[in-house]
Amino acid sequence: MRKKIYGSLTILSVFLAILMLTDTSFAQRRRTRTVSYSKGQIEQILKRIEEKTDRFTKVFDESLDDSRLNGSRAEDNYTDLAKNLENQTDELRREFNRNDSYAENTPNVRSVVNAATDVDRIMKRRNFGRQTENLWLGLRADINSLARIYRVPAISSSSYRVVSRGNAGTVQRNPRGRAFSKQQVKELIKKIEEGTDAFTKRFDETLDDSRLNGSRAEDNYTDRARDLEHAADELRREFDQNDPGGENRENAIKVLTAATVVDRIMKSRNYGNQTEAAWLGLRADINLLAGIYQIPAIGSKNYR
Repeated sequence: MRKKIYGSLTILSVFLAILMLTDTSFAQRRRTRTVSYSKGQIEQILKRIEEKTDRFTKVFDESLDDSRLNGSRAEDNYTDLAKNLENQTDELRREFNRNDSYAENTPNVRSVVNAATDVDRIMKRRNFGRQTENLWLGLRADINSLARIYRVPAISSSSYRVVSRGNAGTVQRNPRGRAFSKQQVKELIKKIEEGTDAFTKRFDETLDDSRLNGSRAEDNYTDRARDLEHAADELRREFDQNDPGGENRENAIKVLTAATVVDRIMKSRNYGNQTEAAWLGLRADINLLAGIYQIPAIGSKNYR
């Protein structure tokens, strides 16, 4: 009888040990899938964003002063929106230092991304020079990184319709955006096609110089970049054949679907400043196309 009891206890102990190991393994897998950030790490990101915003606003003002917009109402409006981003960034930094938990700052982060969305629309609308464009691409990338940490929509998401401008009141944006002529859309599609070709070439060179060279992963990544290139080419061909209207919407969706896959690849590792900058510029143009055709932006769960 005693042997049976000991035998049962032994079996029970083994079962409990297996259960504990399984639970520990599961917890470890959960931890590896979730990237956690300390308050100090987020503070460094905020400091970088604040400094870049100050620098961008200064250069942006100088670009406007040297343009034909100098002295116009448009210049005042653009300056107000850039200042609003600067103010929202300063407010986020102050609130972050004041609060015990960084999660309490989610509304302030949304305000920053909200303000950045309006600036992003301005930057896509006209050419402000290489220095201003590069500064914005770097700042935009950092703000989107912050958005991912706080799990709020990225810049240019349809979630951001209204932008607060402090004493200037509130600006209501038309959700459908401004009207584009067929010629303007054609020029944008041409720019996307050329940008895709340039990015694919740069991306291939980066992979060849990396430890992925010759691997199955390199082949897969190259194929996904080629998918985007082919989708952009097909959109260009179909657009030239069709009349104005929404006939090319399905082709635009194919471009966004392929771009979403490439975007995930670009976020998975560091491919160097040149490749990253090429992608950010192309990504902005493709998202502008998405807005024109009123389809979800890159990264939407609609694109599998």
